Amino acid sequence: MTIYGSMGMCRFLCRDLNISGIPQILTSSTVGRINKVRKPIKGEKMDQDQQYIWNGVLTMYEGFIEKNRPKIDQFIHEDCTVWDSSERDLAFGLAGLNEVRARRPQDGSGPKVERIDATDPVITIYGDMAVNRHYLKVIYSDTPSREVRNTGVWKRFPKGWQLVHNHEDELPLKG
Repeated sequence: MTIYGSMGMCRFLCRDLNISGIPQILTSSTVGRINKVRKPIKGEKMDQDQQYIWNGVLTMYEGFIEKNRPKIDQFIHEDCTVWDSSERDLAFGLAGLNEVRARRPQDGSGPKVERIDATDPVITIYGDMAVNRHYLKVIYSDTPSREVRNTGVWKRFPKGWQLVHNHEDELPLKG
């Protein structure tokens, strides 16, 4: 059975199913500009785990802009799965993600990303698992901007939180 709805519905279901530990949720319209990464605005109720995950997300986008793969990969588990918005098939592991990366234009002929704005994080912690949902606005210098919605599943390991699954959908152009 698929249930569509808000986290209010999740709280209702958790209560009725006797599931303890209602997840902590962060919603925000905070914009993390990747060319100038910052922490969330004071007063936002983000716990240490949520902060670690959101800062990890911002650091990965910063690494993308800088073309710094180690900066990105430090947060990605070696056995991750990835639905890339430009690929049909699921990528398995960092090796599969590297195959996706290898199919992207390497000669500079692809779109020129000027900036990535990550916004509206909703981070839910479920013990040693977390789900992060957010939007991206990708600003290009040579083509119209695109919007992407992203869902990442994170798992806590002894060395910290790592991304174990990522799913991104490119949204239709407005206009």
